[in-house]
Amino acid sequence: MREDDVEVSVDDLRRAAGTMNGLAADVAPSVSDGLLWPTEVMPGSATAAALGRSPAAKTQACTVMQGRYHEMGDLLTASANNYHGTDEDAARRLDAMGDLNAG
Repeated sequence: MREDDVEVSVDDLRRAAGTMNGLAADVAPSVSDGLLWPTEVMPGSATAAALGRSPAAKTQACTVMQGRYHEMGDLLTASANNYHGTDEDAARRLDAMGDLNAG
């Protein structure tokens, strides 16, 4: 394989989608019960300090991140489904051509 070749693994895409959805699930509790305060997760960060002073901003930030993780997971799942389907379609078309040596 050359350096600029791309190799796609449907299983890897699905695992990545699962990781993104897992991150969304990890963020979800922090929205409702305050388990993850930004100052604990990002100590020394000016952003974390600002969010720590505003529970509403922290909740909004967590909600946005949760949505983004879900969106990335959905895109990775769609990529896996479409790639897999394309691969199968190509295999069916090649099979339908029949044996090259038969005729």
